[in-house]
Amino acid sequence: MANVLQIADALYAEDRDAKTLAQRVASKLERDGVTNLPLLTQENYATGRTPPGSLVRYVGMVQDMGNPEFYAPSVSVNGTDVCVAFRDELPAGADPSDATLADRKPFFCVAPPGLTDWASPRSEVPPPPPSTSQATKRQREESDEQPAQKQPCGGNAFAYSSTSAAKAVSTPPGVLVRVYGDDGPRLNELVEIVGVVGGGLTTTGLEVTEEDDAFDRQRLEDEQAWDPPTSKVARLHALSWRRLDPSHPVPPGALDKATADSIRIALLERLSMALDGDAIGAEYALCALLASVDKRKDGRAVGALSLGLFCEAAHVDRVAQNLARVFGEVLPRVVSVKTSTASAPLRSPGSERLAMSSLQICDGSALITVVDGQAPASPAAAAATSALRQLYGSAKQIPFNFGFSEVKVPCDVVSVRIGVTDGSIECDVDLPLKLSQQSSLPDVSASTLAIMRQYVAAARRVIVDIDEEGASGLEDQFVAARATGRLPSRDAEGRLHQWVSVSKLKARALGSVHMNPPHYNEAFDLEEERANRLKERTKLMRTMAPPPPRSVQHGFRSGFLSAKEVGLAD
Repeated sequence: MANVLQIADALYAEDRDAKTLAQRVASKLERDGVTNLPLLTQENYATGRTPPGSLVRYVGMVQDMGNPEFYAPSVSVNGTDVCVAFRDELPAGADPSDATLADRKPFFCVAPPGLTDWASPRSEVPPPPPSTSQATKRQREESDEQPAQKQPCGGNAFAYSSTSAAKAVSTPPGVLVRVYGDDGPRLNELVEIVGVVGGGLTTTGLEVTEEDDAFDRQRLEDEQAWDPPTSKVARLHALSWRRLDPSHPVPPGALDKATADSIRIALLERLSMALDGDAIGAEYALCALLASVDKRKDGRAVGALSLGLFCEAAHVDRVAQNLARVFGEVLPRVVSVKTSTASAPLRSPGSERLAMSSLQICDGSALITVVDGQAPASPAAAAATSALRQLYGSAKQIPFNFGFSEVKVPCDVVSVRIGVTDGSIECDVDLPLKLSQQSSLPDVSASTLAIMRQYVAAARRVIVDIDEEGASGLEDQFVAARATGRLPSRDAEGRLHQWVSVSKLKARALGSVHMNPPHYNEAFDLEEERANRLKERTKLMRTMAPPPPRSVQHGFRSGFLSAKEVGLAD
């Protein structure tokens, strides 16, 4: 089969349409049955097993987006028009002065944060690069004093190669992807990209000098931020890309109702052990695990459920670790953060690149936040607190601060907060834990875990509706609960919303698309137990709170403070 770049050259020669070239190359490869492409990983790239020109696939999260840039799909070489699409260098003798320009969009992608071991890609080692005896004769190395100029095929900077850059080779932290022909993916999306590995430009040749004014300095820094050395960041020219399901690599599937209940019970037992025998806590943890955003309406993420767990300080870290382990057994990505060190997506002043943060995660992940205090007051700490509140609040979104503007990106993650207090992070549901029996989590067989993963992935896709019969039964239960005092009138509306949310998740856990009486009856029992625990916690906190100063007590009793008590008399 012809080299992928040769295919691109031939297709471009047919109509010189750069806008659809990537799509046509991808279609040609699909018709030719090109499959089983090597996976572009840090190891394969750093060891030279996916050299420039290789056709690969890449799986990652979109961490940052750059401004559209211009490139030349073809240039004149000694009077002949030559295609240079999907390359980072122009051939010798190229004259780009009269080239017709097209546009493309750069994205910076990283490995999905919190990727669990079982969800990590298998080690697919492509054939090693040719040995020295088989490789093309290497050109003479240039000295650092007189670098050889290389013309870039596009992008925002000219570049030069040097031996000093070659000495600075390190494992790339991510991949710079250039998308052709469309707007490309969005921030935080999990994507699979098929493309051509770029290369050749090892370091930028643009340097800030004393003669540059402030505008030039900023422009050069901006260009360098999106044209890093290939020795540090791999480059990938995308031929095609697609959004992956949040459950990736677990394939989508339908929930088998015949086995759903038995798997649910097994998962509840495992969650109960993680929470030291708290069966009620396990029920709510399963609800949080299966909750996902069905739709967004009036600024609220309908269907999502964030869970706040309270326990004594001595148990917080252990419970968080246990829960992260169980979630990590069935979810492909789990991220654990602490309120004192959490960071939000923030582009620092003077930078054109978005710094990676602990709260930038893709849909389908689990976020477990341990409340351990607050970081020292700073803009970054305030941004992190705001991000946590929006992630756990009704909006379920991540604010991205780009300096000149803030973009709020919708997010659909499993979110659990654990601590002695709530840390000023409100959740949809709060539950004080009752830890009874501390025990270590036993290992589970690989076959059982595979079944649980399929169950969780399928259950999270179930959409539960409330039909007329279900709505009527729910209304009757609601009225009866208020009449008997089981549901206090002062917070009836809020309790009803939580009741309906938990009822839907109980139905989802069994694979039912309709909410029936057993679902909301069980949900009401759970909500009643949760309300009792919250009352007990409130009473306990009142008894543990220090008494107010005597002067305040006297003022409350008499309705005013004396002149002596407020310091106006001797």
